[in-house]
Amino acid sequence: MTVTVITDSGNVRVRAEPSLSSKVIGKCLRNCTYNLADNLTKEFDGLTWLHVIGEGGVIGWSVMDFFQINPDKVTNEILIKFTPEEIKDIIKYCEGLLK
Repeated sequence: MTVTVITDSGNVRVRAEPSLSSKVIGKCLRNCTYNLADNLTKEFDGLTWLHVIGEGGVIGWSVMDFFQINPDKVTNEILIKFTPEEIKDIIKYCEGLLK
């Protein structure tokens, strides 16, 4: 799922934890669209927090009020990264199934 920054006040802070007192670790730029790290939300400090992937790939928490959720861009894709050795093992396993 993606979200778009809709605030007029500039960039949105990305924090290490879902709390106003948590360290700022990145940002999301105004009018830009970002992926969610997952579909988790947390309630803290009287705010709803989204788990976002901000500028430069930083993963953290931002206040939901500053975003528009784009449900039309939801996908069921799961991205899994394998090492070359793991890929070779998977191929060997699959070849064994075909025999």
